[in-house]
Amino acid sequence: MQRKITALAVLLLVACVQARAGLAAQPGWNVSSPDQAIRVELAIRPVVTNAGGSPLQYRVRRRGDVALDWSPLGLRYGETDFGPGLRVVSAHVEPYNDNYQLLHGKASQISVRANRLIVDTTSASGMRMQLTFHVQNDGVGFRYEIPQQETLPASAKVTAEHTGFHIPNGARAWLQRETLPGSYEGGFAAGMSNVNAAAFPRPRGPGWTRDKPALNAWVFPALFAPPAKSPLYVLITESALDGNYTPMRIDGTIRDGVYALDFPTDEEPAKTEYREGPGRFPVVTLPFKSTWRVLAIGDLGAIVKTTLVTDLADPLDAQFAGALPTWVTPGISTWDWYYYRRARGNEPKGPATGDLARQKRYVDAAAEFGWNYVLVDAGWPNWQGADPYDQLRELASYANERGIGVELWYHSHRTENPTGLRAKGNVRDRAARLAEFALLADIGVKAIKVDFWDSDQQVFIGRRLELLADAAKYHLMVNFHGDTLPRGWERRFPNFVTSEAVYGGEALPTALHDVRLTFTRNVVGPMDFTPVAFQDMLDMRDISFAHSLAEAVAFYSGIQHFGDAADRKDAGYRAVFAQTPVVFDLMRGIPAAWDETRLLDGNPDSHIVIARRKGNTWYVAGLNGEEQTRAVTFRPADLGLAGTMQLTLAKDGTDRGNNFTVDERAIEAATPIAADMRFMGGFLARLRVK
Repeated sequence: MQRKITALAVLLLVACVQARAGLAAQPGWNVSSPDQAIRVELAIRPVVTNAGGSPLQYRVRRRGDVALDWSPLGLRYGETDFGPGLRVVSAHVEPYNDNYQLLHGKASQISVRANRLIVDTTSASGMRMQLTFHVQNDGVGFRYEIPQQETLPASAKVTAEHTGFHIPNGARAWLQRETLPGSYEGGFAAGMSNVNAAAFPRPRGPGWTRDKPALNAWVFPALFAPPAKSPLYVLITESALDGNYTPMRIDGTIRDGVYALDFPTDEEPAKTEYREGPGRFPVVTLPFKSTWRVLAIGDLGAIVKTTLVTDLADPLDAQFAGALPTWVTPGISTWDWYYYRRARGNEPKGPATGDLARQKRYVDAAAEFGWNYVLVDAGWPNWQGADPYDQLRELASYANERGIGVELWYHSHRTENPTGLRAKGNVRDRAARLAEFALLADIGVKAIKVDFWDSDQQVFIGRRLELLADAAKYHLMVNFHGDTLPRGWERRFPNFVTSEAVYGGEALPTALHDVRLTFTRNVVGPMDFTPVAFQDMLDMRDISFAHSLAEAVAFYSGIQHFGDAADRKDAGYRAVFAQTPVVFDLMRGIPAAWDETRLLDGNPDSHIVIARRKGNTWYVAGLNGEEQTRAVTFRPADLGLAGTMQLTLAKDGTDRGNNFTVDERAIEAATPIAADMRFMGGFLARLRVK
């Protein structure tokens, strides 16, 4: 490896000399992944006017196939444009190695091996900017860095980022339209690339019609399948977002084949009384580091298991003193809001979030089911009787005695308990937030759900990060809803356990939408889909019980919130468990954090068979998104297992979808396991090595 790097350095030196001499023909600069499969090429090229940006452009190849064609780079900081006229001063390649742990996610012990191309550039006015390309075996990341300079202002607005992604012609695309400012809840649709957002297909599902308004933009992640000799996919997203920049979205108008970046809108949050700060353009301070532009590249197996987002994320925050916090405990939560938000049969609709008595019943259910938490959602400050904080203390004491933690809902912008004598329910203003968190810690609350952010503007990104740091001081885990896409925060702040940012279970999406999430949204970070709502999904979307069960493993989240009824015998979990005790066995103590993830089979337009390991136990989940049956067979040996193991399998029963076929037996690693799925069906299997 050292000999290869030295030889490459000589070539780079020649390139730099030629660049300084002003030669028209330049060999460019390049860097490859450790396995040599992925190659990034950098060159000074003619500017494509309609695509905007810089003469410094990049291209990405995988095994000779073009994953991204020549694409622009650069940004504008204040009055200085690091785009037109950008020049390369020097460049070098260096190896990059890292090892880290995650408390929750698709993997726990992660080793990073990569090569980095470090490029020093100057603008037309002589200002310095560094560009870093990080290339590992399953993808690429790149970012911009502007150091402090005497002739540059210490802070300024970034009003343009020239970064683009030139998708080769003939690629297939899976994209999510931005339906409302700051929203990641639009759903993924599939179509051909290089089609503007206005003409791109819309996803199927409740509420989606041709008349539904939407913005001229897509939100991350974006999945593409360029034409290639062997299966090739590119998933584009971001990582290492801090309060010194802002998330980006993808402009809905494509120019010369280039997907360009755009800043958040000025119209967010949707409610004007919640708006604050400088607006859509971030005001950044030097030294400045942009977020990483992330390109996961490979076959679908590589896309699904990649940890590239956390590989590039900021390391563990200094407040944890180098040690992962023991008080962050992933797990499963009961949650009454989902089931009780609508009328059931002849029963009148009551409060979606029940009173203290109902929450105690949900605590009892969590303990009985081998789960870990109870989520008390919106409306708890309106509980009748004693002060709601006194009732929370009683609930937390009751729950903690049974080994169950309490998670509590808050609004990100609004004071929830304005007349409260003890606390106001305010997490927006820092002084009030710290007092609130101190009270929650004293009461014994373990986690909070902070909802309705509805904005990607810089001021709200900074507030989220500040809130995560404050919550950590009081040993509180955090679940963000109405939120932005995760961008690696779970590595820096392990108490960030999940985020919504999804057209999730409460929206009653289609079975195919579920499948697509496993190849897109849930690849990049924890996803609070709120899965496993058996009867609702069958009645309203024709999704089988086995499909809903499989969501518990197909989707990952640091805390999984299961929304079906937990306090009734005639409905919800107890009814299903009584009908099929094996389902209770599978769901009792089911993990919410994983050591390893593998794709066994699938396609974002049809189905997925995904395997996740916790310790020595493997779970295999299947989701069918099609309106036809699908035959599935796998073997434990496909996961590298050997010897004898115990199989527990729950798969589709009758075509009605409201029951299961069960398979329990000892098998060998070479034994084929048949797990055929009905239309919009699924299965869940557990393999325990003896």
